[in-house]
Amino acid sequence: MKIDEINSKILKDLLIDGRKSFKDIAEECNTSKDVIAKRYKQMKSKGIITGATIQNSSSCYNSNYIANIEVRTQVQKEDQVIQALKQVPQVFDFYSVGITPGFVVSVLLKSIDELDNIKDAIKKIPNVLETETMICTGYRNCPENLSLFNSQTFSKKKEQKVVAKKNVLKIDSTDSQIIELLTRNGRLPFTKISDQLKVSTDTVIRRYERLKGNNDIRVVIQLDPLKIGYYALAVFKLVFSYADDGFDKAEALSNIPDVTMIHKTSGRYDFVVLVMVKDIVQLMTVHKQLKNLFGLTYMDVHFVDLRGSWPIPREFISTF
Repeated sequence: MKIDEINSKILKDLLIDGRKSFKDIAEECNTSKDVIAKRYKQMKSKGIITGATIQNSSSCYNSNYIANIEVRTQVQKEDQVIQALKQVPQVFDFYSVGITPGFVVSVLLKSIDELDNIKDAIKKIPNVLETETMICTGYRNCPENLSLFNSQTFSKKKEQKVVAKKNVLKIDSTDSQIIELLTRNGRLPFTKISDQLKVSTDTVIRRYERLKGNNDIRVVIQLDPLKIGYYALAVFKLVFSYADDGFDKAEALSNIPDVTMIHKTSGRYDFVVLVMVKDIVQLMTVHKQLKNLFGLTYMDVHFVDLRGSWPIPREFISTF
């Protein structure tokens, strides 16, 4: 199915705000709500749009820190290691990386002191050879930054800026249930959420707006990357020659098309940058843009297969 300008506009807008109304998109496209609804349904039927989920803050997990632990394993022992990783407390996500067998394991921490115990538990798993830890100190999550959307010509309102988290909210059981339902279907009507939770629709809307306004959750649609021309994810690790707050570098990184996630990290690397890959020409273009960044002293890269829906549920929301 062709991704023309209207389809491109629909996809980009719903990657910025997955609950944006067809009426609002239609007004910006100078067309009707019915046309947008029909286009959306066509892209769902073709498997381009696969669902909707949320990005969220660490507060939604009742945690203060996130650490990524790279785990290298024995060849052909990945499945056994995966099963063991699922049993380690506070591990909430992992994915395979690179040619050498291994995973990046994401863990949730209430305090940094917990990290050593988790690392020790992972190291004791049979067939784990070595680990390397990075503490994530901030995120820029921008799935709407695909080059697929660069030719979009429709006039539009100013794009959403990164909103810093305003307060530390207490996430109670009702909030957690709303978050869980939106994780499964980010466009689930508020009336259906209220029916399932046995609370009023006004309560659901108020809770949602509170979480959204505090930058604790953001709804995004999910796509099948293969259906829009992306075949892999490149993970670049960058080191710069001097320290600063990272904001200018994050701005420069996020201006590179197909950069969809930036991790600011404490440890060996300054930034970990995720890039959606279409082909070798595009990959080398991104590589050159990164290489030319002022102050860059080291760059490493590995690749991850793109399979299933993207973005994955409950990626971390932007903090800078």
